[in-house]
Amino acid sequence: MKKSTLRSMLGFLLALVWATSCEFKDKDLGQDLLPPGDSIFLHFDTVFDISVTPVLSPPYVTSEYLLNADRIFLAGRLSDTIVGTSRATLVTEFNTNTTFDPAPNFVMDSLVFFLYVTGMHGNLEQEVTYRIYEFQERLRIDTFYYSNYDPEGLYDPVPLAELTTIPAKDTVFEFLIEDQDFLDKWMEIIDDSTYFRNDTVFKSQFPGLYITVESASEEGLMNSLAMSNSRTRMALHYANDSTDVDSTDGPDFRWLTFPINQYSSQKINCFSHDYTGTHLATVLNQENPPDPVMVVQGLAGVNALLSFDDLAQWMAQERVAIASAKLVMDVVDESVSGIPTELLPVRLWLETMLDDGKTEDLYDVAVLRGNQDESASRFGGYLKGVSEGMFYDTTYAYTFSLPLHFQALINGDKSDNRLVLMLRDPQLNPLKVKLWSNLPANPSRIRLEVTYIKL
Repeated sequence: MKKSTLRSMLGFLLALVWATSCEFKDKDLGQDLLPPGDSIFLHFDTVFDISVTPVLSPPYVTSEYLLNADRIFLAGRLSDTIVGTSRATLVTEFNTNTTFDPAPNFVMDSLVFFLYVTGMHGNLEQEVTYRIYEFQERLRIDTFYYSNYDPEGLYDPVPLAELTTIPAKDTVFEFLIEDQDFLDKWMEIIDDSTYFRNDTVFKSQFPGLYITVESASEEGLMNSLAMSNSRTRMALHYANDSTDVDSTDGPDFRWLTFPINQYSSQKINCFSHDYTGTHLATVLNQENPPDPVMVVQGLAGVNALLSFDDLAQWMAQERVAIASAKLVMDVVDESVSGIPTELLPVRLWLETMLDDGKTEDLYDVAVLRGNQDESASRFGGYLKGVSEGMFYDTTYAYTFSLPLHFQALINGDKSDNRLVLMLRDPQLNPLKVKLWSNLPANPSRIRLEVTYIKL
């Protein structure tokens, strides 16, 4: 066959593929699923008809349930013009120490609470004040507590100890407790071994602590606290007849640690938000507001509810088999959003919303649940740089791969077409992101890129 004829046929085939698509950016999308030479049967569509509704996150579990000594809890305040003011406080228990040996001639030298701060987000140049309060409500380790847990009225409003200092990452802060009423509670039981042999009895005397952090800066500061780390603890410096080891003058003092662990010390992160005075407050829960951007925020803040209005009409055209379905969300540039790239969440997450308002994992996550690495790489949702060439600035996007979910919709196996967009780790993450919404004039608006075969 002549080369000119081959070129003509190739041009015809490329034109045919182009004609079957609404819009596409990646001509290879999904083609690796078919044998070489069969790509003529692939069709590429871009679905732009996606409704976006900013919604408040429902409360979720923030108490101790991961049994992970490295788990991070948050405490502090962040304020800006985008999402207003966000606050995180913390309730924690501490355990007894069964090695304590009550003995005569007890002397308390000091009682100190140690708090291990692993990281911070916000203004690190101005002072912060840490306050430790006595919590007075008995908690249960076998109970789930949620992000909207309200500690007001459940703690003594007079701090046991407070510390004002310049913030520092990877630091253990020490709080000398001098509140006489609290010290007297220790003296009441110091000769009774029952309190130290039984953790439940001990916590009836000391239900726990309430921790707050306030920054002097307008921007605020959010602290990451390693509560189950051995460096976070209550410690008693004491002496009695059991600590005497020689005949030197004066008592021989010893440190006794009352630990906070992941197995028997309940902890609750309490989150609250005030959107007063922000643009976000005017569009929250407004269905498909005329807003060029959508905001997604951690700390049980703002999620985005996505729905595909014309998906049923698209699916009704004819039977198809989806090879690839990618939901693409472009990040608003820092010059417009005011959010530096280095402060964007590493990963977002999608769940499907059921008719009763509850959410569940998408099919694409469920079928890969046994292989977390594969699930992460195939499902996506990670912040990725997108470059169109050496002469263009790098932009960023979050992309999800959802072929199984949309195939299930087409097959009639699922009736819901609403997805909830959130941070992957909202209970651990105070960050936020602005994404381009669905205004028709914006070519970078949220879109579903579908590669499929007509059956």
